[in-house]
Amino acid sequence: MKWILSKDEIVFLMSLPDLELQRLLSNYPTKEQEQIISQLMQEASSQKTDVEKRKDKDRNRDAGTQARARHARKTRLALQDIAPLPDEYDLEELKIRAKASESLLFHLQTCYPNAFSLPFSEDHLRLITQIQSACVTGELKAIAMPRGSGKTTIVVRAALWALLAGHRKFAVIVAATEGFAQKLLTGVKTEILTNGMLTRLYRQELHCLQSLEGEAKRAIGQRYEGKKTNVQWLGGQMSFGYVQGVATSGSILSCCGLTGNIRGQQVTGVDGTIHRPDLVLLDDPQTKESASSPSQCQKRHEIMMGDVLGMAGPHTSISALCTCTVIYKNDLADQLLDRKLSPVWQGETCKLVYEWPKNEKIWDEYRTVWEDELRADGNGSIARKYVEDNSETMHEGSRVGWEHRYGAGEVSALQHAYNLRFRDEAAFYAEYQNDPMAGQVDKPFELTAEVIARKVNGVTRRNIPSECERITTFIDVQNNVLFYCQMAWEMQGRGHVIDYGTWPDQQRLYFTKSQIQRTLQEVHKTENLNEAIYLGLQSLLATLFERKYRRDDDTYMSLDRVGIDARNGYHTRTVRRFCRETKYMGRVHPQFGLYIGKDNKPWHQWTHNKTHRMGVHCRMQPPPKTDKGVRELMVDTNWWKTFAAERLLASVGADQSILLFKDSPAVHRMFAEHCIAETPIQVVGKAGNEVIEWKQNGSQNNDFWDCLVGNCVLASIEGIRMDVKTEAVRTQTPKRNKRQRNFVGM
Repeated sequence: MKWILSKDEIVFLMSLPDLELQRLLSNYPTKEQEQIISQLMQEASSQKTDVEKRKDKDRNRDAGTQARARHARKTRLALQDIAPLPDEYDLEELKIRAKASESLLFHLQTCYPNAFSLPFSEDHLRLITQIQSACVTGELKAIAMPRGSGKTTIVVRAALWALLAGHRKFAVIVAATEGFAQKLLTGVKTEILTNGMLTRLYRQELHCLQSLEGEAKRAIGQRYEGKKTNVQWLGGQMSFGYVQGVATSGSILSCCGLTGNIRGQQVTGVDGTIHRPDLVLLDDPQTKESASSPSQCQKRHEIMMGDVLGMAGPHTSISALCTCTVIYKNDLADQLLDRKLSPVWQGETCKLVYEWPKNEKIWDEYRTVWEDELRADGNGSIARKYVEDNSETMHEGSRVGWEHRYGAGEVSALQHAYNLRFRDEAAFYAEYQNDPMAGQVDKPFELTAEVIARKVNGVTRRNIPSECERITTFIDVQNNVLFYCQMAWEMQGRGHVIDYGTWPDQQRLYFTKSQIQRTLQEVHKTENLNEAIYLGLQSLLATLFERKYRRDDDTYMSLDRVGIDARNGYHTRTVRRFCRETKYMGRVHPQFGLYIGKDNKPWHQWTHNKTHRMGVHCRMQPPPKTDKGVRELMVDTNWWKTFAAERLLASVGADQSILLFKDSPAVHRMFAEHCIAETPIQVVGKAGNEVIEWKQNGSQNNDFWDCLVGNCVLASIEGIRMDVKTEAVRTQTPKRNKRQRNFVGM
């Protein structure tokens, strides 16, 4: 008989502890025990704990999640795969594409009618032709265009055209700053996403980029037929992706600021090939601030000639075109356009007005009418009517660069030009004529780097004209380097710069103090600044004094006298100690500059005693009693700077002229720029003293200028004729009980 338990019995038995259940079952025969245990096990297997139920639930959920994830991934991959390409081009589109690939002008007119709503001028057509030539055949070109002439709009679209037409694979747009460069690239992206004609003619070439719909994160997983395209949509770079058979496969459009990461413009392709730029379009590579700084202009010029033109890598030429606007004389744009200074760029200059009208007097009358109307809150209609009534007379003989450039309320491009000119004449000639006016600062005379760099004699470096009788050297002491300049002098006062440089030698034609690499501390292997200066002076003077200088008449000369700048209080003791301990003692002197301004006591009113050896606005005097040493030079710096500037401005043949050794202006550029690092200003003091004060132009380096001035002082001590009028000076006999007057180097 089978023993069958009720549900309540099963629940009761399963609730008992194991020992109690065994004791209870022992009361039953073996067969009944087996039947009861079998029923209990069946019930136990049919029931699961909460933990087990949760585990089962989790397993089911995980399986569902995985299934959904697999489905989502499959869906995502399907969405990320942009195959197939858009429809093939029809016959009409192929004809338009072929013509657009051959002509940048046709491409711009066809694809960007809204950007170029006005007819192009002859200057525009020349610019477009030059860009096309740079893109297709490869060349270097610099073109100056008036501000607002649309050159930037043309340049950025030309870069895109070069890639779409297959003329170039890696184009870089370089602007003055990183931020502006990225704005230009943003404009290109907008055209790619919104320009209907561009999409119609280049839908296959733009397929990878347009599929991103402006979202850079989509680029990570984009595929074509299962393979990643490696498309990019970054702030500073766009990659057109890799799709076999498409002309732009692997093409790149990048942008950067001129002083940014120029050297990092390279990309590794899917096959491991390193791709470097083969086209560079530079758009206004200078800012107004950089244009006013000769050192920044030189730095940007070096970047363009070195880093930019070297982007393509070794053994590969690069095409480059620079559109610019001249802001100041001798700025970066002015240098690039000067075919003498930069012949490689083949510069061309475009203007808003090429020829002004014959009758400019009538335009002065127009100005009065125009300005009177504006003062009366007019809208310009009276001025417009005046031009319309006198159009033939006012325009006769004129020639403008772009005859369609004028605004509402204006009759012609010439009227527009005059309106701009009357608003700000200086800005007009710089921004629109690319011919800046001379500076407006009232200076007693004007020094220019170009004039100084070209003012040379017929003798090469370290050689001396036969008329010279004395050689002087001045050393300007800086924290990490020594600047020096050597001059040979004719007794009648003519000076010749025979050598200049730094110790240690920086082995570069041009640099600023912030770019110094070889320092005194490094060369002399010491961290002590004063020790490094002392050892540097020792090494430099050993070289200069041991050198023999050949004159044109085959006689040899040696160095006569050296002055060392000691005005820096931190280095004054070091310089004095060196002059006292050197084996050239007596021919080497500390030199102190004294600033005598408009409200200071003039030099001729200073009291000098019999221990002073008097020169022209300078004196040789004993050192202070507290610091033994050799005799020192005290100098009226403002007076001597004016003296040196006048000699630089004197004609080449004048007895009182200063000339540089024979070499190219590029070699003398740094020296010449140091000589214009200070501005002379004619001022009158409270007591009526008229003085020319020299003010340094910001942080512009002036070390060679100080060296040149110091040499002029040394020449006067050596008896070189100065041909200047000197005022009588007062002298007094020193008294033993009177404290000697101390002078502070400035």
